[in-house]
Amino acid sequence: MDDQIIKTLLIEESAEETLRKSEERFRALIERSYDGVLLLTSTGEITYASPSTHSILGHQGDELIIQNAFALMHPEDSPKIIPKFQLLLTRPEETLTAEFRYQHKNGYWRWLECTGTNLLENQSVQAVVVNYRDITERKNNEEALMQAHNKLEQRVQERTAELVAANSSLREQITERKRAEAELQRLSHRLVEVQEHERRSIARELHDEVGQILTGLKMTLELTRRLPPETANSGFEQAHQQVNDLLTHVRNLSLELRPAMLDDLGLLPTLFWHFDRYTSQTEIQVNFKQAGIEGRYSPELETAIYRIVQEALTNVARHSQVNEVTVLLWANPETISVQIEDQGVGFKKESVMAAGHSNGLTGMRERAALLGGKLMIESSPGSGTCVTAELSLLKPTTQQTT
Repeated sequence: MDDQIIKTLLIEESAEETLRKSEERFRALIERSYDGVLLLTSTGEITYASPSTHSILGHQGDELIIQNAFALMHPEDSPKIIPKFQLLLTRPEETLTAEFRYQHKNGYWRWLECTGTNLLENQSVQAVVVNYRDITERKNNEEALMQAHNKLEQRVQERTAELVAANSSLREQITERKRAEAELQRLSHRLVEVQEHERRSIARELHDEVGQILTGLKMTLELTRRLPPETANSGFEQAHQQVNDLLTHVRNLSLELRPAMLDDLGLLPTLFWHFDRYTSQTEIQVNFKQAGIEGRYSPELETAIYRIVQEALTNVARHSQVNEVTVLLWANPETISVQIEDQGVGFKKESVMAAGHSNGLTGMRERAALLGGKLMIESSPGSGTCVTAELSLLKPTTQQTT
């Protein structure tokens, strides 16, 4: 054998050794890889499964040989993956990546990330090479993250709805507070008006009535001083009568402002006194009935009831054209109510109430409202009038008008 032949044989032997070592190294890499490798035919049958198949899918590699790779794929995923595989068959040397669920030997589903390369025309491979890895943990984490995100989003929406509702409620409270402040301001303004009206009335009484009596008394005393002693007695008698008239007028004026017995004796005795005085002055009989009135009430309540009765009876005397009127007073643990009813000429409620201050109705209404109560008026021409006030015996919380 010549040297050339020997050299050729040595070269071929060296090449075979290199190829053998390369194949051994490649096989070692495949067999020790954590990722799995499958070789598939064009119809999807498995011709090779790397040893890592056992750690990923629970199958020994030989158990999957000749099986169709799509047989263990999740039925919801295979309709999406098979068209991709068929597309890959038309593209030699190209690679496609997909994620799907694959059944583990224990029956559970595992998520796989696969990369398939079409090497069917490669004479050394002649298969579709599929590299895959288990991404179940990652998928579970993504699902948990998505659920957490959805829960957070739901909580944000719920909290946003709560804030919107709270904001709406706050706006309503602000609106209600502004309305209450406006009503309080209106009532305060009305109170000032009433006070000024009362002051003008008192001033007029003092000037017109008391002033006239005092002026007459002064003139009588001046004239009496000039009379001879034997005729002075008649002058003193006239002055004495003027003083009595003045005392009576001042007493009546004081009673109109506020009867002292309302503070000393309470509501019922004061009403009985007022009814007797009212009948003697107007000749209108008062039919009075009461129920549940025991003991004393707060000064504000007693004053309000008395003033409402006083004002209503004044209206009866001025407008109703009747000979009698009925007054009912009753109480329970929560409210005290009073009703003044006559069978007189009546009036148009809408037009009178629209006037705002006619017939003292506004004053009665405001007295009731300031104590958390309400005033109800029923009247029509020819059908009489019924005024009912209901005042709370509890802490006032609302102001109502009917």
